Amino acid sequence: MTTPITLCGFAVSNYYNKVKLSLLEKGIPFTEAEIFPSQSEQMLSESPMGKVPFMRTPQGVLSESQVLTEFIEDNWPEPPLYPRDPFARARCRELIEHIELHLELPARRLYGEAFFGATVSEETKKEVAPLLEKGLRSLGRVARFSPFIAGADFTHADCAAWVHLPLVGQATRRIYGRDLVDEFLSAHVAARRPQGRYGSLHGKGKEMSQYIRSETIAGVFHVEIARPEKKNALTADMYQALAAALARAEADSAVRVILISGTGGNFTAGNDLADFLDQPPDSEDAPVFRFLNAFAGLRKPFVAAVDGIAIGVGTTILLHCDLVYAGASARFALPFANLGLTPEAASSLLLPLRAGHARAAEMLLLGEVFSAQTALDTGIVNAVLPDGQVLDHALERCRKLITQPAASLRLTKQLMKRAQQQLIRETMSTEAEIFRQRLVSPEAKEAFAAFFEKRKPDFSKFA
Repeated sequence: MTTPITLCGFAVSNYYNKVKLSLLEKGIPFTEAEIFPSQSEQMLSESPMGKVPFMRTPQGVLSESQVLTEFIEDNWPEPPLYPRDPFARARCRELIEHIELHLELPARRLYGEAFFGATVSEETKKEVAPLLEKGLRSLGRVARFSPFIAGADFTHADCAAWVHLPLVGQATRRIYGRDLVDEFLSAHVAARRPQGRYGSLHGKGKEMSQYIRSETIAGVFHVEIARPEKKNALTADMYQALAAALARAEADSAVRVILISGTGGNFTAGNDLADFLDQPPDSEDAPVFRFLNAFAGLRKPFVAAVDGIAIGVGTTILLHCDLVYAGASARFALPFANLGLTPEAASSLLLPLRAGHARAAEMLLLGEVFSAQTALDTGIVNAVLPDGQVLDHALERCRKLITQPAASLRLTKQLMKRAQQQLIRETMSTEAEIFRQRLVSPEAKEAFAAFFEKRKPDFSKFA
């Protein structure tokens, strides 16, 4: 089908905007007709309930927003906004149903007072609050946010979440003085875990983010790892906060570019080993793996400014960045084998592609520290700057990116990664499984014991 279609409704309607966002994401040509709900004969002849949105097509008129998104997907399958896999596709629909039935629908009872000057009874307010809290808790059990709500790819579920959740949050802020959605998003990873291990929905959101700072200025979302006293070593809570920050940045239309850096003269020392052993990543849904999936799936330009040390994940994350700038004294290392572990973040795939097998083997098998110049020579970083100038240079590059057409940048990035995308995901999954197995291996136990006992590990007794 090539004939443009007409989307009928008005811009205040979140369901109208859900369909519009789907059309825009797919790049489908369409026209808009501003039409308001009514019970007129003309309206009912096109929309049986007199509601919006509805869509005029060459075959006839269709109504109901979910029907429209299904029609769009069936007629314009590329780029896909529903997963190919039937179960994943059903999961995506499940998320949409959940958001609309268990969050938007009950919140709608508050909209009259929240947005339109009417009055909502205290009884209604008391009834709606627990319904929304229950709906958000259950959303935390089914949503992925890695980085998108259904997983690694942008889907129709993100279109629904983008238009519905802000309204729900604004309504609760005006009625209850609390943005329940914002509270949920600050702690959504915690909500997926058992109570007591990571805290409750409302109990630990701020605490989780105390070492992760983020702000958006003029289209640049800048996330900082801010634990300088530990050389920005990462804990499970920090991984959760980083994954949440990247998800917010990816979903925020005001964000054009994402920049990551560290404070205190270092990028990151990698895992905080004490915390790592206390909360080992025992599943692919563990905080560290959620973070890895989050940055691996980013569609927007991803820039890194590296000062000081970048150890382990501090180096592997750079393989997924689009632009990386390092200080002259920056030092890198991939000490997985040294700890009895194996590579992560698809580094076993991406590093040989960047550096060649010989250089990659040297980095991964020996785990030795290497310089910023070596990182430049092997294609890990784009440029080496004088110490103290890295962040300013990275910000200047970000500002340059903002002047470029956003859609062109996203599509260009997608095309560059297209051939490897599926292989990267498969590699990350395989690496994660082997990594979890290695955590309980005798070699890893010896390596960690030696680290804390401040001695050299002895692997001679292991085959």
